[in-house]
Amino acid sequence: MVYSKIKYDALRSLYDQIEQGASYVSAAEQTLKQDAPHQSLEQIVFTITVIERILLLKVALSPNLIEKALAAIKSFQSISESDLMEQICIPVYLTDLSILHQRVSTILQREYGVAV
Repeated sequence: MVYSKIKYDALRSLYDQIEQGASYVSAAEQTLKQDAPHQSLEQIVFTITVIERILLLKVALSPNLIEKALAAIKSFQSISESDLMEQICIPVYLTDLSILHQRVSTILQREYGVAV
Protein backbone atom coordinates (compact mmCIF):
# COMPACT_ATOMS: atom_id res chain seq x y z
CA MET A 1 0.00 0.00 0.00
CA VAL A 2 1.29 3.46 -0.87
CA TYR A 3 -0.18 5.51 1.97
CA SER A 4 0.85 8.96 0.75
CA LYS A 5 -0.53 8.30 -2.74
CA ILE A 6 -3.91 7.26 -1.37
CA LYS A 7 -4.10 10.40 0.76
CA TYR A 8 -3.06 12.51 -2.23
CA ASP A 9 -5.68 10.84 -4.45
CA ALA A 10 -8.38 11.42 -1.83
CA LEU A 11 -7.59 15.12 -1.42
CA ARG A 12 -7.09 15.69 -5.14
CA SER A 13 -10.45 14.09 -5.92
CA LEU A 14 -12.17 16.12 -3.21
CA TYR A 15 -10.70 19.42 -4.38
CA ASP A 16 -11.38 18.60 -8.04
CA GLN A 17 -15.07 18.21 -7.15
CA ILE A 18 -15.02 21.51 -5.23
CA GLU A 19 -13.35 23.31 -8.15
CA GLN A 20 -16.12 22.02 -10.41
CA GLY A 21 -18.63 23.84 -8.22
CA ALA A 22 -19.82 21.15 -5.84
CA SER A 23 -20.55 22.04 -2.24
CA TYR A 24 -18.15 20.57 0.31
CA VAL A 25 -20.59 17.88 1.39
CA SER A 26 -21.55 17.00 -2.17
CA ALA A 27 -17.88 16.95 -3.18
CA ALA A 28 -17.08 14.57 -0.32
CA GLU A 29 -19.98 12.29 -1.20
CA GLN A 30 -18.99 12.22 -4.89
CA THR A 31 -15.35 11.57 -4.00
CA LEU A 32 -16.25 8.64 -1.77
CA LYS A 33 -18.54 7.20 -4.47
CA GLN A 34 -15.64 7.23 -6.92
CA ASP A 35 -13.38 5.27 -4.59
CA ALA A 36 -14.20 1.85 -6.04
CA PRO A 37 -10.59 0.77 -6.82
CA HIS A 38 -9.41 0.85 -3.22
CA GLN A 39 -9.75 -2.15 -0.93
CA SER A 40 -9.82 -2.65 2.86
CA LEU A 41 -7.17 -0.50 4.54
CA GLU A 42 -6.78 1.64 1.43
CA GLN A 43 -10.53 2.34 1.53
CA ILE A 44 -10.26 3.27 5.20
CA VAL A 45 -7.38 5.69 4.53
CA PHE A 46 -9.23 7.25 1.60
CA THR A 47 -12.49 7.67 3.54
CA ILE A 48 -10.94 8.97 6.74
CA THR A 49 -8.81 11.44 4.77
CA VAL A 50 -11.85 12.90 3.00
CA ILE A 51 -14.02 13.01 6.13
CA GLU A 52 -11.24 14.55 8.21
CA ARG A 53 -10.70 17.30 5.65
CA ILE A 54 -14.40 18.16 5.56
CA LEU A 55 -14.49 18.28 9.35
CA LEU A 56 -11.43 20.56 9.43
CA LEU A 57 -13.25 22.90 7.06
CA LYS A 58 -15.99 23.09 9.75
CA VAL A 59 -18.66 21.78 7.38
CA ALA A 60 -21.58 19.81 8.81
CA LEU A 61 -21.61 16.20 7.66
CA SER A 62 -24.61 14.65 5.96
CA PRO A 63 -26.07 11.45 7.45
CA ASN A 64 -24.46 9.55 4.58
CA LEU A 65 -21.01 10.93 5.41
CA ILE A 66 -21.49 10.17 9.11
CA GLU A 67 -22.38 6.59 8.19
CA LYS A 68 -19.31 6.25 5.96
CA ALA A 69 -17.08 7.75 8.67
CA LEU A 70 -18.41 5.33 11.27
CA ALA A 71 -17.90 2.37 8.95
CA ALA A 72 -14.30 3.44 8.26
CA ILE A 73 -13.59 3.95 11.98
CA LYS A 74 -15.03 0.57 12.93
CA SER A 75 -13.08 -1.11 10.14
CA PHE A 76 -9.88 0.62 11.27
CA GLN A 77 -10.45 -0.47 14.86
CA SER A 78 -10.90 -4.09 13.74
CA ILE A 79 -7.44 -4.29 12.13
CA SER A 80 -4.70 -5.59 14.41
CA GLU A 81 -1.70 -3.38 15.04
CA SER A 82 0.63 -5.98 13.51
CA ASP A 83 -1.44 -5.97 10.29
CA LEU A 84 -1.37 -2.18 10.24
CA MET A 85 2.40 -2.14 10.67
CA GLU A 86 2.81 -4.75 7.96
CA GLN A 87 0.63 -2.89 5.45
CA ILE A 88 1.72 0.66 6.19
CA CYS A 89 5.42 -0.10 6.85
CA ILE A 90 6.43 3.51 7.60
CA PRO A 91 5.88 4.43 11.25
CA VAL A 92 5.16 8.10 10.57
CA TYR A 93 2.31 7.13 8.22
CA LEU A 94 0.89 4.77 10.82
CA THR A 95 1.01 7.62 13.35
CA ASP A 96 -0.65 9.94 10.84
CA LEU A 97 -3.49 7.47 10.23
CA SER A 98 -3.94 6.96 13.97
CA ILE A 99 -4.20 10.73 14.48
CA LEU A 100 -6.70 11.09 11.62
CA HIS A 101 -8.76 8.24 13.07
CA GLN A 102 -8.72 9.79 16.55
CA ARG A 103 -9.58 13.26 15.25
CA VAL A 104 -12.56 12.02 13.23
CA SER A 105 -13.75 9.83 16.13
CA THR A 106 -13.53 12.70 18.62
CA ILE A 107 -15.37 15.17 16.39
CA LEU A 108 -18.12 12.65 15.62
CA GLN A 109 -18.61 12.01 19.33
CA ARG A 110 -18.47 15.66 20.35
CA GLU A 111 -20.35 17.33 17.49
CA TYR A 112 -22.77 14.59 16.43
CA GLY A 113 -23.23 12.59 19.63
CA VAL A 114 -22.31 9.41 17.78
CA ALA A 115 -20.88 6.54 19.83
CA VAL A 116 -17.69 5.33 18.22
